[in-house]
Amino acid sequence: MFEVTETAGAVAITSSGQEVALYVYNAPGHQPALTRLYAANGAQLLANGPLDSPHHHGVWAGHGSVDGVDFWHNRHNSGRIVHRRFESVHGGEQSASITQVCDWVQPNGVPLLTDTRTIVVSQGAGDAHCVDFEILLRAAGAATVTLAPVREFGMPALRVARELAPRGGGAMQSADGATTEKAMLGKRSRWVHFSGKVGRHSAGIAIMEDPRNNDHPTAWYVRDYGLAAGNGPLFADEPLTVAPRRPLRFRYRIWAHNGLHEEVSAAWDRFAAAPV
Repeated sequence: MFEVTETAGAVAITSSGQEVALYVYNAPGHQPALTRLYAANGAQLLANGPLDSPHHHGVWAGHGSVDGVDFWHNRHNSGRIVHRRFESVHGGEQSASITQVCDWVQPNGVPLLTDTRTIVVSQGAGDAHCVDFEILLRAAGAATVTLAPVREFGMPALRVARELAPRGGGAMQSADGATTEKAMLGKRSRWVHFSGKVGRHSAGIAIMEDPRNNDHPTAWYVRDYGLAAGNGPLFADEPLTVAPRRPLRFRYRIWAHNGLHEEVSAAWDRFAAAPV
């Protein structure tokens, strides 16, 4: 049984009395984000505001150049992704889900985009926890909005706990078996996986792309300090556009598990075969 508890600015998701995930949607200084996600053994797998990149927050959506406005960093002249409302927040026997509407607001107060995002937390095969993240971007006005090909892009991006990244003693791998930043950066792949030992617990986490996304499999912006984001436009050098009545949709799964060596390919196959 998954239960949800909503407080001012956050939604906690628990199972059998233990926190599985925390979604923070109204924190000063950063975008709405899943800031905590636990493996079944209790390992916390996400980095929230690390010293090297304080604008990275677990699992979050952002873009560094939306009609030239920065919705990635938290600078004085950055845009803000602002919670407007929840369409639904509920728990259940098999899963918990959050559907939220956000506005992408320029520094002048005028929104450029509106997104509707749905986050579903469920029990995967074995002891795995799954987070399905779907986001639909719509133009807020009558003009087409351009998302430039920059490295600061994630729909969503994933920043893992230091211990899971190669620089912190962990390991990473792509679906094609690449294991280094040099071999993975800009390469197309169905998924990217990190693993390591968090405290006394061995655990791993993967970000998987839905095969129904445009331009699947995407190219990845991957860093060995623990960042992974599907970012095909950067490496294709082509902008994305969001025209009125022509929204953009992205869907990914975050898959968290106990142990270092789980069969990620089989987990991706189950994800790809599941109905949306």
